[in-house]
Order: sequence, then C-alpha cells, then structure tokens
Amino acid sequence: MRALTGISRHLSWILILLAVLCSLSITSAAAQQSTLWEIGKNDKSAREFSVGSRSAFVFNADKDNWATAWAAEQEQDVPYTIEFPLHGSPSGSYVLQIDALAATPVIPALRVDVNGHSGNFYLRLRLMDSAVEPNPVSLSNMEIEIPAAYLHTGVNRIVLTCVDPRSASAPRPTTPAIRYDYLSLTHSEKATARSDRADLQPTIYYLQRVGKLVEEIDAFVRFRRAAPASTAELRINGQALTAPLAAQQGFGEQKITFEVPEWSGPAQAKLSIQGDPKAFAFTVQPVRKWTLYVVPHTHLDIGYTDFQGKVAEEQARTLQDAISMIHEHPGFRFATDGSWNAAQFFNTRPVALQQELAAMAKDGKIGIPANYANLLTGYSSLETLYRSLYYSKSLERSMGIPFDYASITDVPSYIGAYPSVLASAGLRYLVAAGNGDRGPVLQHKLWNVKSPFWWEGTDGQKVLFWYSRGYGQIESIFGLPPLVEGGHDTLPLFLSEYAQHGYKPDAVLIYGAQSENSQLYPELAGFAEKWNATYAYPKLHYATFVDFFRYIDRKFGPTLPTYKGDFGPYWEDGVAADAAHTAQDRANQNRALSAEIASTAAHSLGLGFHAPKAELDSAWRNIVLYSEHTWTGGMSVTQPDMDRVVAELAFKDNHAVQAGFELEDIGKRAMGQIADQIQVPANSLVVFNALNWKRSVLIETDLRKHEHLIDLST
Repeated sequence: MRALTGISRHLSWILILLAVLCSLSITSAAAQQSTLWEIGKNDKSAREFSVGSRSAFVFNADKDNWATAWAAEQEQDVPYTIEFPLHGSPSGSYVLQIDALAATPVIPALRVDVNGHSGNFYLRLRLMDSAVEPNPVSLSNMEIEIPAAYLHTGVNRIVLTCVDPRSASAPRPTTPAIRYDYLSLTHSEKATARSDRADLQPTIYYLQRVGKLVEEIDAFVRFRRAAPASTAELRINGQALTAPLAAQQGFGEQKITFEVPEWSGPAQAKLSIQGDPKAFAFTVQPVRKWTLYVVPHTHLDIGYTDFQGKVAEEQARTLQDAISMIHEHPGFRFATDGSWNAAQFFNTRPVALQQELAAMAKDGKIGIPANYANLLTGYSSLETLYRSLYYSKSLERSMGIPFDYASITDVPSYIGAYPSVLASAGLRYLVAAGNGDRGPVLQHKLWNVKSPFWWEGTDGQKVLFWYSRGYGQIESIFGLPPLVEGGHDTLPLFLSEYAQHGYKPDAVLIYGAQSENSQLYPELAGFAEKWNATYAYPKLHYATFVDFFRYIDRKFGPTLPTYKGDFGPYWEDGVAADAAHTAQDRANQNRALSAEIASTAAHSLGLGFHAPKAELDSAWRNIVLYSEHTWTGGMSVTQPDMDRVVAELAFKDNHAVQAGFELEDIGKRAMGQIADQIQVPANSLVVFNALNWKRSVLIETDLRKHEHLIDLST
C-alpha cells in the first residue's frame, strides 16, 4: 500500500509538471504570434459586408468598421488599400491571409503591393460547403509571407488589385472580380526561413498537337525575393519540357503551363528552376477525359419575371429562335422546360412552323418533356401529377412527338411516389435541377454527385434520375454570351465534384443555358464548335436530356446504384401564402374525380349524353397550373401592392376559381342526367356517391323558405 502511495505521489508531481510545461508552451506560442488586424468573418461567405462593390478606396484598419466600410466584391483594376500602423521596428515574420471567393467565370489574379513592393498571386479555388450560403462556394485560402524588410515603423499600406495576367485582348463575358470572405495580418516574433516553393497541377484540358494528345499541366512558382528571368524545366515520363519564367521584381507567383504528351497511371515529375540547385518532386495522375452533354434550355416560371401572357409569348419566341439556330448550326440542340411552352407555340404560330417544331422534336433535335410545367409534387394530388402528363401524351398520339422523359427545374425536392407515377406512365428518365434557396437538399447528401442513379418509387418501379445542383449552368460556367475564355477557370471547379466522389461515368450533364423566361443568345448555337476547335477534351456535345440518359443507360445503367425515398417538401409551404384559393384548389382536385365519375355514369345510361370534354380538360389544366411552382411577381415581398404583382396573383388565383366553376357546371350536367332517370317524386333530393365504396356522411343543402325535408322511406 505504501509503495502504491509513493507511485501515486510521483505521478501527481509529473502531471503537475507537464501541465506547467504545457501552459508555458501555450503562453509562449501566444506571445510569439499576434493578429495585427482582420477584416470579415472566416465563414466562407461575403454576406457580412454591407457594401457590394466600390471604386478605389482606403480602409483604415485601426479606425474603420469593416462591416460597413469594406466592400464584399472587387472588380479588376480597382485598387483597395488597407492602412495600418506598426509601432515598433518590424521584425520576425508577417503573414497576410486572404480568403476569397469566385465572383465571375474568369478568375483574376491578385496583385499585392506592400509599401511599393508588389507581386501577383493566383487563386487556387476549391468547392467548399458554407454554413451561410445555400450552395457550395468556390474558395481560395491564400497565405502570403510579407518580408519584414517591406514594412516600416508608422503607417503602412497594403494595396490589393485584381488583375488579369492573360492577354488583355482576350474577350471577357464580364469584368473579372472576386468576393472577399476574410483578410488578416498576423505577426510572429520568430522569423521563418521559408524558401521558394512550387505546385504542380494536371488540368482537365487536352489539346491536339501534331495528331497526338497532350495534357496541360499548370505549375505555380512562388518567390520570396527578386529573381532574374530564367527557365523552368519539367521532367516527366522520360521527357524534359521547358517554359520561360519572367524576371521577378520581388515576392510573388508565376504561373506556367506545360503540354505533356498523354500518359496513363501515376507518374513521377520533377520541376526545377534554372540557377536553383533545388528541384521540386511530385507524383501526378492524368485527369479523366470528359465529355460534357450540354442541354441548352431556359427555365419556365409562369409569371414571376413578368405578366403570364408575356411569359407565354417569350417562351414561344424562344422556341422559334431555337428552330432558326438549329437550321444555322445543325449540331445545336434545345429542350423546353415543360410541354406548356410547346402549347403556347402550337396555339399562336402558323401551321408551317408548328410542323417544323413537331419534326425537330421527332428527330430528337428539340426535347419536349412529358410534364406540363414545374409542379410542387408534394402539394399536387397523385391524380394531378398524372394529369400533368396528358398534354404531352396527346402530342405523341397526334404528332409523333416522343413521350420519354420528365424534367423539373427550380423546385428543389420531390415526393417518393413521383418515380412510380412516371414509370407507370411509361417514362424511364427524370432530370431535375434544384434551387438551394430555402431548399438545402444537397446539404443532407450530395445527390448531384451521386447522380445518375435509379430512383425507386413506392411501388418498386424505377426511373433513371439525374439531380443537377442548379440550372442555367452554361451561363454560370461559360458566361453569356458563352466564351471559351469564360469557361477556362470555372469548368475545372464544376467537374472537380464529379472527379472526387467515385463518379463512374466519363460524361456529365450541363443543365440549361440561362435563367427564367429569357431569350436565347444567338452565340450559343456555335459555341460548342468553337470550344471543340480549341480543346480535344473536355468535349462539348450539344444534346437533349434523352441523348444524355441513353448514353448513360447503355454504358453504365446496370452498374448504377438504386435509392428509395422522399426528398421532402421544401417549397410546398409557399401555398399557405394564398390559403383561401389553395383550399379551393384542394377541393377542385377532389371534385374533378367526382365530376368525371358522375359524367361516366350519366354516359353509361345510353341516352346520348357525353361529358363536355373541352370543359373537363380545361378544369384539369387549371388544376395543374395551380400546382405550378410560381405564384406572383418576383418583387412581391418588397412591393406587394405593385400592379404587376397584384395582376400576376389574380391570374394565378383564377385557375382555382375557374376550375371551381367548370367542375360545378360539369357535375350539374351529369347529375341532371342521372336524377332524371331515377323514379322519385318531384322536389326530391338525390345524393350521388362518386366513390367505390359505401359511406355515411353529413349532407348539407339549401332549402327555400317554408320548405322542409321528408324521409320518403318512412
């Protein structure tokens, strides 16, 4: 017992000593490093800054409030200056941290000037999740060591300027810009002896050179001091490739690109700089050769951007433009965002144009989905979901237009029964593009990179499903009008998700050209040709959604996983904002079935009665359109009394009102026929049960003055 006690005492002293040493270590580290200033929150977002962008300005780190004085966004060639004091003689090491987000398709470099000493630094972006943003962000984390010799006692200046290191004559879809997440300057009392360093990054880009494929590999060389012009040499796969390095005036980075003949498997590479005995060693893998199925299409909101009638004409005109673009560029393709678009075209265009659209749809040059519009599947009844397919089925019967896929854009989530609805209607493919605003589906699981997969419905039937992170992806990747230079920086980010998550196919879908109810850019038609003339891979292939699905189905279909479940009704809560008309529509969805059954019963009496089909079709069309995801104008929250907002909402509400009138009329016609064949005294009340089982319910009816009910059975 004494021995154990002695050991225990020794252990106590050891633990106390270790705690003291740890405390001294932590205190020492804290004393050595300090934050001189910081701007923003390190939250992968620029939302904390109240100012969007500014012209050139000076920010005083000692006095100004960054939340109101700093700007979230910085455009090319607009300098942002940070002033800060140093009270003692500069010593040790200083590190400037800049966390920046991509704001445009072309990613600029950042010129950092410290009291007249300047150099360029490149943003190496990665897709990352943010707790603040609904979608992943493209974020670069830069740590730049500032030599103590660049600083001095008193006021110092760091000037940040976005610059484009490439040819100034190259076309740009927009002015290159970045958005700021977080900036800070830290000081460590201990000087660090950092040397020049380099990174080597194989890219997605392959070129044809004298009949052979070469892959572009980017090298980034960071200098801590001035250096003369020299040559960089890359040794890989038994070959030595060289590229010139410009003279370096001070700290900074240079980016050079090597064209490496195609290879397979891991390769050892060494990068050396002329005059520097040290070489940088890397193991590199070739990047997958991608084929991109690009489906041009514009999103349909029936309203939101303008009056519903103007939207109808806009979408019809877009179809007409697509026809012309296909004539001019036979490889171009287009897809509508619902068969509603085609209905507007067939209702307003000459017969010759109608026939042309039908012919292009039959030839697979224009895709028309089976669904009428983009519905809230968690609000619609199952029968409404089926009825949303009827118009497209009628086009197949009357014109031979394919009935082979469904699509939903903008709405982020769908019920688990939807695959069963589609499969039972004979459809094999479903494509969707979600909007993460108020619908953070992808924060639960990355269904976009799990796509394509088989989605199994409640009855065991399946559809091949692709979930896209967003729509208008041509615009977000290549800009509008699309430019080859515009996609060079952002396309690798888009593909990086599929390269890192065990994605099996060698093809990816690019969903849509532009946003809501917008006309096609003519430059779209020839863009794929220009891109493919520049790069051998990634190869752009204009397609319809069915083209992409058939390729995936044929090459990878049996190997794809199957998932079963429900995405959740994220946007369906919006119908409560129009509760009175929503209640009317819910009643309409039930009464429509009763009206059809009563009409069928009346017809079966053999007295020549036929239900008013046009009126019944109109009622169902109104029911489907009330389930469409658009309610009113885009400014309804900020300007609810605006004439356009009020008019769009009235138009939407009229679907519920009109369907109610139509179903009332259809039901009374049918009941008139049925009641006429029942032998009962005059002024009798006849109740018709439209369901397939007996039931006992409370019936309400109006009586005129002095009338009362009599039970005829007693």
